[in-house]
Amino acid sequence: MSELAKRGLSGAAYVIVMLASVYAPVHYLKILFGLFVLIGSIELFSLNARTEPDVPLWWVLLPLVFYFGLAWPIVDLSFGLVLTILVLIFIMTHTLLQQDLSSFTAVGRIVFTSIYVALPFVLAIRLHERFDFDGLPMLGGLYILVWSNDTFAYLTGRMLGKTPMAPKISPNKTIEGLIGGFLGTLVVAAIINLFNNNLGSVGWISLAIIATSFGTLGDLFESKLKREAQVKDSGYLFPGHGGLLDRIDSLLFVLPATYIIFDLFIP
Repeated sequence: MSELAKRGLSGAAYVIVMLASVYAPVHYLKILFGLFVLIGSIELFSLNARTEPDVPLWWVLLPLVFYFGLAWPIVDLSFGLVLTILVLIFIMTHTLLQQDLSSFTAVGRIVFTSIYVALPFVLAIRLHERFDFDGLPMLGGLYILVWSNDTFAYLTGRMLGKTPMAPKISPNKTIEGLIGGFLGTLVVAAIINLFNNNLGSVGWISLAIIATSFGTLGDLFESKLKREAQVKDSGYLFPGHGGLLDRIDSLLFVLPATYIIFDLFIP
């Protein structure tokens, strides 16, 4: 099978799974996101191990505990918070017994991974439970807008790109691509609103702005992590696309931004 065919099939499989998950019962979505947290944590630990002293790989389970403790609490939200605090205490106690393990490195890596990889999906569950509309749920629309931005930015950059946006981090990203991604995503948001007016035009346009601005920041941030680790891809989960973090890097910034903005301004 050619590389292009592998890239197309893996990309299509990812899109189908993501869109199908927003229509499935919410506990299936929570399990899917739990897998994302686990795989994303493994990839992030592997990237960080190239530049920092390594920590035990089984510690990737701890961001997973953080995720399930908050996204799927057994009793209530307070249980998830208590569980998270206990996990952090365990990590800090464990570092006291490891003479060759830096407490700053170990605790910092767990906290960073939990915030960067796990927390966005906790907030995604909260968004989905609040905006699970008939037709296209808000979370599904957000996926489409993020993918639209990536696609239009790539195409515009290839055809018209001349001005590098962040040459030291990602030389192929251009200002022209950024503008093309923004305009294309606005058009997609307007089309979604025509057939699925559950958020209103202001809501969908707001999501388009969030998807383009914070999605670009998320993409650049992950590119910086890979550049520091001197690797091209975060992993090999998706042939032709790289690892899971390469697929969800935009969402890791878009989801928290969406939650904050809609929690503050949408009654």
